[in-house]
Amino acid sequence: MLAEQFVPDGPHLQLYNQVEKQWSHLMNWQHSTMYFFYGLSGVVDIITHTTKAVPVAVDRLMLSIAVFVEGFLFYYHVHGREMLDVHIHLLLLYAVFGGALCIFLEVFFRGNIILELFRSSLCILQGSWFWQIGFVLFPPGGGPEWSQTDHSNMMFITMCYCWHFAFALFIVGVNYSVVMWVVNTKLKSAEAMEMELLKSRQRDPDSEDDI
Repeated sequence: MLAEQFVPDGPHLQLYNQVEKQWSHLMNWQHSTMYFFYGLSGVVDIITHTTKAVPVAVDRLMLSIAVFVEGFLFYYHVHGREMLDVHIHLLLLYAVFGGALCIFLEVFFRGNIILELFRSSLCILQGSWFWQIGFVLFPPGGGPEWSQTDHSNMMFITMCYCWHFAFALFIVGVNYSVVMWVVNTKLKSAEAMEMELLKSRQRDPDSEDDI
């Protein structure tokens, strides 16, 4: 929030420019508003898990609101821009609003592994798609700019979005598989150890009786 406000070309907490008679740096203000809600979600997390002042599910509810606010702001963030620019930002909203809905459902179905994994995949999709937006709007290495009005570019970007989602699902699937394998391996080791302890305890009384 402070970075958005106090960068050299930022608004410096000035919302309205009295000299030019217009709003001042609304993009920065939108970003600050989004960060504020995520910061508020973090504060609620701390209160929820360190005290009993609020119900446990409030942390998910506040996070859901923060993600929804992000999508709500982004929906009006690109008004009046070029066609491809608008399209890639609107694709982002599927991940954002989908994540907000998923987190909201966790308020009522807390600990549901399917919702948690789906939320994680949408979060990864959102992050990777931000990178894709950067590569499209600001090609690295001074590469040629994308045509903002070419329909084939929109078709490719839509397909690329599906690839990003597949990649996110793959990452979540691999992580889930690795964790399950480690947990099951540890459980088997623990069960084998408990069985050995149980057998040794059963043998001890017999040896005492023999004596």
